[in-house]
Order: sequence, then C-alpha cells, then structure tokens
Amino acid sequence: MIVVRNLAGSLRHLALSNDKPGMLGVNSSQSGLIGTWITALRPERAGRMHSICLMVTGAHRSMTSLLARQLSLTGLDFGACLLPGNEFNPDGYFEDRSIVEFHRLLLHRRSQSWLTATPATISIATPEDTDFLQRYAARRSARHTVWAVKDPQLSLFVPLWRAALEETRLLAVFRHPADVCRSVRQRSRRMSGNALEARLARLLASDPDCAARMWLTYNQAILEAWKANPLSAAVVGAPRLVQPESLGKVLQSRWQLPVETSFTSMLFDAGRPSTGPKALEVGDEKLADDIRMTWQSLRQVEACSLDTDLVESDARLEVRVIDRNQQTPR
Repeated sequence: MIVVRNLAGSLRHLALSNDKPGMLGVNSSQSGLIGTWITALRPERAGRMHSICLMVTGAHRSMTSLLARQLSLTGLDFGACLLPGNEFNPDGYFEDRSIVEFHRLLLHRRSQSWLTATPATISIATPEDTDFLQRYAARRSARHTVWAVKDPQLSLFVPLWRAALEETRLLAVFRHPADVCRSVRQRSRRMSGNALEARLARLLASDPDCAARMWLTYNQAILEAWKANPLSAAVVGAPRLVQPESLGKVLQSRWQLPVETSFTSMLFDAGRPSTGPKALEVGDEKLADDIRMTWQSLRQVEACSLDTDLVESDARLEVRVIDRNQQTPR
C-alpha cells in the first residue's frame, strides 16, 4: 500500500506562505489526483466578529443529519424551528424550515430540484437573496456567538452564504456514491405516497443515473467551495463520524471554535460495512470518469482537512459502466 506523505503539510505550507494563489503540482498525469488551487490566508479583520456561522452540509443521504446530531449534542445551536424526524431520520434532520424552503425556492427559480440541480443553474443570486440571509444571520447572531445551519442543498449555495455573512466555516461530509444512490432509491420508494417524492421516484425509474449525477454535482460544488477558501473549510468522509477526535481536530484545534467534542459513544451506520455491492454502476463513461476523479479529490481534501496521510488505495473507486438495456458491464 502506497502512502502519499506530507500532503496536508504541503497544502498548508502553500496556503500560508504564498502571496498569491498557486497550483499544487498534483495532477491526473502524475498521481491520479486533480490539481488543487490554494488561496492565500486572508488577513484577520480588525475587531471581533459578532458571530461565526458553521455551515454543515453534504450531498443528500450522506450522513449530514448524523453529523448535525453529533454537533447538537455538544450544545451547538441549529435553529429554533427544525424539521421533525421521521422513519428515515428518527432523531431529526436538524434543518431550519426557513432555510430549507429558501434553498428550494432558489432551485425552483431555476426549474430545478434537489435531485436535478446542475452546476450551470446554481450560481445565480439576487440582492433579495443576500438580504434574506443577512437578516436571518442577524437573528441567529443575537442569540449565539457560534451557531450552525445544516441543509444538503446548502452545498450548492456556499458562495452565496459566504458573500452574505461576515464569518463562516464550512464542514462538509461525503459518502460512498454507491451507498448514496442506494439510499436515495430506497427512500424514494418508501415515500412514493408524497406527490413530490412520487415524481422523483418516476424520475429515478426513467433515469437510473440521476442519483449519481446528484452526488457528483453536490460534491463538485463542495470541492469548489473548499478550493475557494481551504482554511475556513473542512471535508470529511462519513466513516470519520465515528471518530470524535477527527471533528475535534477541525473544530477546536484548527478553527478554535468553543465547541465541546467529547461526543457520546454510539454505533452509527456510517461505521458499519455496507451490506450492498460497493461498486457504483452507471450508464455513461464520462459520468463514471467524473465520479472517479471527484472521489479522488474528496479523499485528497479530507487528508488536508484532517492533517493526515492519504492512502492511495482509499482514493480509488470502482465504477462500472453498464449497458442499461442489457444491464451488463461494457
């Protein structure tokens, strides 16, 4: 097993020492990992910030609710009007209703949904959007110096949040795409009585690659958000959620956030082996290549976020291209 050593240290050195953004010399021709733009550390603003917003996100069905629950157990506030739990997340979603609806409105304005969002349609914002977020942040900041907001859809709108708020941190989680796609399909089948979910179920049936494209769109957006400001963003894989020390390293040691990370010991699905096939199956070669490259980049960024070594075998992902008509590998 080959270990890529000192990757995190190299990224951190570039981010802290360069006067200008630079390209890390890790590309597909050399190590299979795409090159990563690193931005220089911004000077601290004068004076004390009123509050810090911790943005918790990740693609749908990527254990974001588990991450939010762990953080809420430490006393971190996620809002006053949260979506209730259901059979899929009995402990709750930790999502503020007004923010979920706000993100849905942004997608609806572009004739998109959480499952069909595309990179070309998620970057447009209006002054009214910024004003809404600023007023929302003012209400939350009046109660807490550090507060959190969680919504998978937020993955698509991190630039908007960063532009509207003075001080933010991004904590994103990613999960194996085969597990995400399986979970999306299972949830859709079990919620087919809901009109919206029924439409999404029909979409998944007519376009089997839809969930895989959703995973790709959300995680590419997360990578772009990390590259734009790596010092205020961290990306972790779902198995890390059973390792409180990993989150503590980011929240306390790196960001100096006053968040207690002595989480209650619990068994989570994130730490259990998947019972289904681990290889992802898609019907398009380009989609397969993009997913493989994105997975590699996520693992690279995770190593940087946690200041650990990257094991190359962990960065590889099996994606099979199949003939949808025959359901056999090409």
